[in-house]
Amino acid sequence: MTKIMDWFGRTLSLRKVLNSSLLLGSALLLQACGGGEQGGTGETVDPVIQDSGIAYVKRPIPLDDAGLPIDEDARNPLPYRAGGDLFYRSRALPSALETNITGVITGGLGDVKNVQVSYDGSKLLFALHLPDVEGLEEEQQPGWNIWEYEIATKTLRRVISPDVRAETGQDVSPVYLPDGRILFSSTRQQRTRAVLLDENKPQFVLQTEDGSGPVFSLHVMNADGTKIQQLSFNRSNDLDPAVLQSGEIVFSRWDNMRGRNRISLYKMNVDGSHTQQYYGAHSNDSGTDNSTIQFMQPREMPDGRIMALTRPFTGTYMGSDIIMIDAGHYTDRGQPIEGRPGGQATAQISATPANVRNDTVISAGGRYRSVFPLWDGTNRFLISWSPCRQQQGDGRILPCTATNLVDASLQEAPPLYGLYVYDLDKQTQIPILTPQEGLIYTDVVATGKRPLPKVYRAKNNPDFDQSLAAEGAGILHIRSVYDLDGEFNRMGADASITSITDMASAATPWRARPARFLRVLKDAAVPEGVRGDTFGRVGERVMREIVAYAPIEPDGSVKVRVPADVPLMISVLDENGRRISSPHLNWIQVSAGETLTCNGCHDHASGKTHGRAEARASLIRGETMATRRSRADSSAMNSGLDLRFTDFWYGVASDVNYRYVDLDTPVPVAAECLSDWNNTCRSVINYASHIHPLWSLSRPVIDPLDGVTVLRDDQCVFCHSPVNPADGTARVPAAQLDLSDGDSPNPRQLESYRELFYGDRQLEVVDGALQVRRVRREDADGNPILDQDGNEIFDTFGVPPAMFTAAYSARSSYFIEKMTETEWQAQRSLKVNDGSEIYFNAGTWVDHRGMLSAAEQRLISEWLDIGAQYYNNSFEAP
Repeated sequence: MTKIMDWFGRTLSLRKVLNSSLLLGSALLLQACGGGEQGGTGETVDPVIQDSGIAYVKRPIPLDDAGLPIDEDARNPLPYRAGGDLFYRSRALPSALETNITGVITGGLGDVKNVQVSYDGSKLLFALHLPDVEGLEEEQQPGWNIWEYEIATKTLRRVISPDVRAETGQDVSPVYLPDGRILFSSTRQQRTRAVLLDENKPQFVLQTEDGSGPVFSLHVMNADGTKIQQLSFNRSNDLDPAVLQSGEIVFSRWDNMRGRNRISLYKMNVDGSHTQQYYGAHSNDSGTDNSTIQFMQPREMPDGRIMALTRPFTGTYMGSDIIMIDAGHYTDRGQPIEGRPGGQATAQISATPANVRNDTVISAGGRYRSVFPLWDGTNRFLISWSPCRQQQGDGRILPCTATNLVDASLQEAPPLYGLYVYDLDKQTQIPILTPQEGLIYTDVVATGKRPLPKVYRAKNNPDFDQSLAAEGAGILHIRSVYDLDGEFNRMGADASITSITDMASAATPWRARPARFLRVLKDAAVPEGVRGDTFGRVGERVMREIVAYAPIEPDGSVKVRVPADVPLMISVLDENGRRISSPHLNWIQVSAGETLTCNGCHDHASGKTHGRAEARASLIRGETMATRRSRADSSAMNSGLDLRFTDFWYGVASDVNYRYVDLDTPVPVAAECLSDWNNTCRSVINYASHIHPLWSLSRPVIDPLDGVTVLRDDQCVFCHSPVNPADGTARVPAAQLDLSDGDSPNPRQLESYRELFYGDRQLEVVDGALQVRRVRREDADGNPILDQDGNEIFDTFGVPPAMFTAAYSARSSYFIEKMTETEWQAQRSLKVNDGSEIYFNAGTWVDHRGMLSAAEQRLISEWLDIGAQYYNNSFEAP
């Protein structure tokens, strides 16, 4: 039984000590009772473990300029802290010879992390950062590289060479694949940069969605560092990959789109195909006292469960709790996989004593920094663990007693990580290397043999299409957009339609089916340093490109060809090409030649799991109408950038065609893509180039009787401008909306954009000049109200922006409602008011139906749906 000796020489069990919070940091002396070899410090070590070598990182505690411990952010793998080195002992004993593997090249000033071991135990793989070189600029300094150490020959090598190639990116989190290749996370962005060239853009390093640093994506390379290939295409970081016995990859993904800021577990094949959510997308609130946690460093256990570290982004000095996840039976806490009974009672359970916390509150049970399951049939792990310690203002270390834990004057002391063997069955913790003040031990692994996972072969995938792969494309197959987390979603259809079968029935009128088109969007890569006003009004630093449209079949299914190896998102549209689905807040990626199948759509607020194929049965069994149609006519999966619908099934619906060629203003698509789609085709809408010209376009209205006489010109600026075109005098623009040319107070944005998306003041003409309307404030008797200085007070009146929509939705834009004279979701009435507001009164109301063509309304609608950015190509901005 494991025992701990306290300051007073009393012997306590580990469980009792953890529960009573008496761990005293550097004053602790840990020892074990029973047989086994004695270490040089008198400590006994498990006789089974001592037959295996161990490797680990030892470093000083990283301190800031004020001498305080640095609290690293789980989202950012980039920082390096001088002083970390990789050490090896041939046996897991304190008395075993300790070899500093990396000190010969770091001089004690480099850094090491992410240690992994080969399946036969003969090699170590890790990320290493050489020391900074004095006098070099930051961009010329060494970065994180992947290194390998062969234990028998004591050979240390950098995997990628030469220097110029090695330093092309920051490489971390390496792991051996069963076929001998190496998987790692990197900022190299090999394929992403190639796509930029295909788009005629300069190459650059893509930044994370919050702009905090370069994106780390999963890559694979040969054992000699050649043939590097990018596998993942998230817009924020993908980290900590591990290989499952199935041959699949599990990893930690940082999702950070529109306020969704979390790290959960994802899974993919080793060629990047079938990337999907694996566990935790709805479980980030499962920390201590329902605090927010992130799922880091997943590793498979011998029994098939997933072991992971859970911690907040910051606030614990990288300390965590260890949890065990039954991902074979659950996709989230409280979300079992249908048809898979058994497994552990709950989706995730802590592997540690009950008083270990994974929030920012001081943890009486200490914290864990790394964990490595032992594949020896004993249900034990190697761990890096720090006991709970507190300190006074003078730096004195105190124990975490019940009294001290509630003393607000005490702070959490710097961590004291040592290495231990943790026995899950016995709940015992045996020391290997006891902690030393000012040093920490992390990233421990054992060099024993482990079973080799299955080797994935892409050619064995029945859905792989070589011709699609040659095109750089794949297929996205959605079984039904009316399937919402396994339940029927009528999406606004009549209540008499209660199932997908009803929706697909020939008896259902075609207009009763609300979903008509699918829009596929791509993130538009934005380089570092782009100004905020380049993006526009919505307030997020995002740009979007439309890559494809496809018709939706009566059962809600759709198959569409999409570009491979780029981050994609989707929207379901009505017959007018306007989004009716909730915004899609997860990136989809499709590998070249892959057919990625999704059951349906997802409402994140429901708490139900989405994206994991086996998690929930689809409402549709068997073949979808999209599959049947594509089998009968393979061209049905051909994508395009126009919206085209033909009633293939019943022949009663009217054809729908919204084409860019019907515009009389510049089109946002390359000419060759108007007739023939390929994987580089994009619709890129910039306000000044594609939207603003609509306002000055001449729109003559011809007398229907003779077909010649021009009755009037419905040119937008004829009414919506501050100058009367008849006599050149000043006037209030119709509806207080100025769509004319001219710069705004922000010279980087046209005045018309500001008028459409930003609040404004009502105007009036006074003495022939246009000025802000001012109304004197008066009391009940009509006397002016004065301020404290005796001056009259005047009020001004706001004008709500006509186009602004915070919901990324054309249907919630007042402008679209006005152009169709139809109430949608703008929450602003179209009805003429009482005339009290000068910008909109009965005397000036005009019916705008038909003033914009169908093609023009389509262009504006899709632009509003994707965010109404000022630019969607940052390289066209000044």
